[in-house]
Amino acid sequence: MTLPHRRIEIRNLVIILVSFIVFACNNSNSKHTKTFKETENRTVSVKDKVTDIESELMFEYCSMLIYDSLLVVNELSPKGEKGIHFFNKNNLEYVSSSGFLGRGPGEISRLGEARCAFETKEIFVDDYGKMVRWKFPMDSVLNNKKFKPSRKLMLDNELFQIKYEFINDSISIGRSVKPTSTHSMDLVTTKQNIYTNKIEEYGYNFPEIRGRESYSDFALSVKNNVYVSCFNFVDLLTICDLNGNLRCNVFGSKWNAKEIKGIKFFMNVTIYKNYILASYIGGKGILKSKDGDLDSISPSKLIVFDMEGNYIKTIDVGYEFSAFCVDEDNERFIAYFDNRINPLGWFYLKI
Repeated sequence: MTLPHRRIEIRNLVIILVSFIVFACNNSNSKHTKTFKETENRTVSVKDKVTDIESELMFEYCSMLIYDSLLVVNELSPKGEKGIHFFNKNNLEYVSSSGFLGRGPGEISRLGEARCAFETKEIFVDDYGKMVRWKFPMDSVLNNKKFKPSRKLMLDNELFQIKYEFINDSISIGRSVKPTSTHSMDLVTTKQNIYTNKIEEYGYNFPEIRGRESYSDFALSVKNNVYVSCFNFVDLLTICDLNGNLRCNVFGSKWNAKEIKGIKFFMNVTIYKNYILASYIGGKGILKSKDGDLDSISPSKLIVFDMEGNYIKTIDVGYEFSAFCVDEDNERFIAYFDNRINPLGWFYLKI
């Protein structure tokens, strides 16, 4: 064999080998990639099925969760003496309030979200003013209208969870604020031990997402061995197992859009039975009113995925909502609606 022929043969072998490697990598990546695009034939409207929750309480922006037999509502911009309100989740009647606001002992200076402790009768309530996480024993809260917490966890200024769930009695997984300068931050996935207060970055984080693009919501299910992050300013939802391994990246139709300035995508997410429910805008997040003021837009629809990231359906709620939770026992979607006379409401959730 002449030298030129030998070079051609070696070159061809190299091309074949490189092509094989590229194919193998692409094939491997495709196993962890899904796309979704909303369709009319998979969209259902529930606007005429929303039922008001009657209450004399008046409040604005909030977060909510289901704890045992209670609907827990945290005011994030509280105006009254207390900022945490409890409703009976079965009949949706008001039960009590807690969480005294202020700077004294056991008082909350800047109320954050609440989370259920793992298989105990406690909820954790974040105080971003004092940078602590208060423990609220529910028996004490419901039997003592003057209750103020005394037990707390200190939050780390350099890395602290703002969206999290517990996987056992000591470990939580969630999205954490990681300051990158005096005026910027990333949100990263972390694992924290509440007894040692050790917190560390954990599991899969989508590469090259930093700053504003990393802003996201979080949900976790021990039963399904899964946690989910959905992103506010990029058309992306990621699904991982509880060991931090990527199951799937789910890309929306605007993932590769050339111009997405001012567009919001996913906002809040939860796991309901064997489904992932994420509120979604997919359009302008801020609009200018007739008076020239800028009005923030909230989602008015839910995107439903299965645990593998496959798009199932869109639920068109018909009203904008800035917070929601799901009562799995009663199969109810409960939300705080921005553009209804009565802001609290619910509808039956059938998937």
